[in-house]
Amino acid sequence: MTARVGGRSTAASWIVGILCAAVIAGLIWLSLPAGPGMLAILGDLLDGGARG
Repeated sequence: MTARVGGRSTAASWIVGILCAAVIAGLIWLSLPAGPGMLAILGDLLDGGARG
């Protein structure tokens, strides 16, 4: 059994939930190109910056 909050439509909740998931997916999609650079920075930090 689920708790229902008064005045909230189930359909509206689903629509807002799907929109929020789409925004999060869009932000992840936009951040993907930063992955290799971020891994390089983390590698430098963990390595102590000791390169050649």
